[in-house]
Amino acid sequence: MAVIPKNRPVLGKDLDTLSQLYGLSTTDALYLFGVSITKWMHAVRRDAELPLADTSLALFARFLDDHPEIYFMPQFPSPPEVYERIKSYQNDDEQLPPRHFSLIMGAESTASNRWLNGTSGHSPSVSRLLWSLDEALKRNAGESNFAPGGGGRAGKAANKELIKEFIETAQLEAQLRGVNDLFAEGRWPVFKQKDREIVRETKRSRHKKAAEAAAKQGIELTAKAATKTAAKKPKAKVAA
Repeated sequence: MAVIPKNRPVLGKDLDTLSQLYGLSTTDALYLFGVSITKWMHAVRRDAELPLADTSLALFARFLDDHPEIYFMPQFPSPPEVYERIKSYQNDDEQLPPRHFSLIMGAESTASNRWLNGTSGHSPSVSRLLWSLDEALKRNAGESNFAPGGGGRAGKAANKELIKEFIETAQLEAQLRGVNDLFAEGRWPVFKQKDREIVRETKRSRHKKAAEAAAKQGIELTAKAATKTAAKKPKAKVAA
């Protein structure tokens, strides 16, 4: 049943209504509607009671509301579903302990208990990682709707190897980040953006660099002058 009324135009708040209807996070809603976070906030907060300025987006929202069968976002599996799928392809002596499950998903070991008990959510990046692993396992097993085929003993063997490689990949990434034994440590190191010495070059920083270079030569440089100086080329003299 459609939720956007037929007696008024599509409003900004209707995007939020559809997002909640599908249980989407803000990150997923931005992808579904193809908008930036700024445009999203303007539409669903500042201009919630106004018609959407983007007519194409309004028509897309209306069409999606009228035809939910064309909804194209992946159905992200829950952590328990993926964990049980992993265990189903492992022998008794190689079963992945619950506390290791969240570690190979890039979170701390204590998150596993909350995830598997359904007492807390997880990040959009974890959702995508869960879906990717789950989909790969389904394809090998011949259970995917996107890539039919596979299955049988070959599929089971492929999945056993896939799980092994996935765990090894998590351990390798941990080592590259300074953790020798991920499972013994029980957590990933935290890197804060402000601690990284990565300088992002902008128009302002480029002008500052040009001004500093000019100052060394005793030249006063304005933003406009810097642009003209960079673009100006000496004219060739024509012999008389």
